[in-house]
Amino acid sequence: KIYFSDNIQDFSEASLGGMFLEMAAYVGDTMAYYLDHQYNELNYETAVESVNLERHLRNSGVKISGASPAVMTAKFYIKVPAKYDSGISDYVPDPSALPIFKKGSRVATNAGVTFQLSHDIDWAEKDTAGEYVAEITNTNRRGGTPDSYFMVTTGLCVSGDSTAEKFSISNIDVPFREIQLSKASVSAIDSVIDSEGNEYYEVESLSQDTVFKAVSNENFSEDGVRFNLQVLNAERRYIVNESLKTRVTRIQFGSGSPSSINDDIIPDPSEMALPLFGKTNLTKFSIDPNSILKSRSMGVYPKNTTVTVNYRYGGGASHNVPANSASAVISLDAVFPTTCTSDHRNSVLNSVDVVNELPATGGADAPSTDELRSLIPASRSMQNRIVTRQDLLARLYSLPSEFGRLFRASIVNNPNNPLASVLHVVSRDKDGKLTQAPDALKQNLSTYLNEFRLISNAIDVFDVDIVNFTVEVNLVVQPGVNSTDVANSVINKLMDKFKITNFEIGQPIIESEIINLILNTSGVMALDGLTVSSQTGTVLDRSYSDVVYNFESSKSNGQFMISQNAIFEMRYPDKDITVNI
Repeated sequence: KIYFSDNIQDFSEASLGGMFLEMAAYVGDTMAYYLDHQYNELNYETAVESVNLERHLRNSGVKISGASPAVMTAKFYIKVPAKYDSGISDYVPDPSALPIFKKGSRVATNAGVTFQLSHDIDWAEKDTAGEYVAEITNTNRRGGTPDSYFMVTTGLCVSGDSTAEKFSISNIDVPFREIQLSKASVSAIDSVIDSEGNEYYEVESLSQDTVFKAVSNENFSEDGVRFNLQVLNAERRYIVNESLKTRVTRIQFGSGSPSSINDDIIPDPSEMALPLFGKTNLTKFSIDPNSILKSRSMGVYPKNTTVTVNYRYGGGASHNVPANSASAVISLDAVFPTTCTSDHRNSVLNSVDVVNELPATGGADAPSTDELRSLIPASRSMQNRIVTRQDLLARLYSLPSEFGRLFRASIVNNPNNPLASVLHVVSRDKDGKLTQAPDALKQNLSTYLNEFRLISNAIDVFDVDIVNFTVEVNLVVQPGVNSTDVANSVINKLMDKFKITNFEIGQPIIESEIINLILNTSGVMALDGLTVSSQTGTVLDRSYSDVVYNFESSKSNGQFMISQNAIFEMRYPDKDITVNI
């Protein structure tokens, strides 16, 4: 009526005016539909397009992953010739015939699933006591003299296959360059190296300029810490993006040119200023903000080189093979000492066998869209820094065991500095008994935590005082029962009670819990006496800590209290519990 008032008078449903009205309504409905659709795509809960949901996942820090590989603990067996050691006047496995099984050796299973060794197995490795880590299970003797030894050790194997791809990179500057891997469901990228030997490191985001790296510890035989933790400056770095729809992995590099490595990490703003050179007037100009991205602050991309990517792929729930399904080693990369003879080498290689006494676990199919969507709220609330004590303890226990085995940790305030905290740590030896944490472990903790702590916080790392104790119980048993059986029942219950896994640093011993446990044992009539006492020094062939603790003076409200820098340990449960009937 506004635009065609002279031409159109009829606006009934069958008229031209009615058609215009219907078309306007149709366009309005269509635009409203697309507007609603786009608005829904802004929310991760209602987004349906895979591209938009992928952006939501990436912005919240959720990694899109494919099928997960399974992990299997396998036992490897070899037969090694014997050699007489004049130093100990006894026969030992010939050191020249002890190989190293390299990472990547492949094991086949009955179901056709391939597993790869995730770390090197050094058959000559010894513990802090000078004993072989591998177990010597049997010997063949001729006239009382062994001619060979059977040795067994465990190795961690991961399912899937591995491959290497080469990418030719042109001599053209391409910030945030991407390369796409050909295999789907990539589980891990082992290395990214260019033809000049430069290594690129995977980071969470391109703004992260440091990474952790494991370096072999030369004092491993002394402190038991296999690797030292170092922080490296990762100028060449990349992030990994996986498509939600195809599960194909893309590697994205930084924005800086390789020629900018020697430049300042942040461009000098004065370099963008216009020179006057005596001029009194200036023409219109514009500053290109992309010049800021040419610095190495976001990492460096490869240029005029060939990039080799070594990665592993494959997985799924079908890789959770049952026990005793590992059939043979199908690809073994073994390195022998140079003094090993060819006969010994062939003999050892022909004797290699493998078996998995436990089933493989951890394999899972690729997470669904809804499963990934449900991870977004929790990921948004996570923080990649240490603020609370819970954050600190979570970081401590997430440190891989290769950098030292941390058993218990406790964090308390530093009375001398309100901005500092005191961290007490304790480890366990190969027999499962408490021991002071090695210095190498403390150094690794310092390096690791320093990358996450707030700049104003300080953390002092100290050892824990280990308090060893014994328990003596005097019982009256019911008439007609076997007193030996009653005593053994009480001992077994107390051994379960005092397992070291049940104790934390600073945790007291509650006397009433011990009494209740004893009185509820079948056959016990009365408790005639309970004594908990400290044990130190060396008793027979058993060694205890040197920490002296007075249980009577420390008893308060039925609890044997202990300071926040100490922990109770019944070191030898089968010897430290005495039951008198």
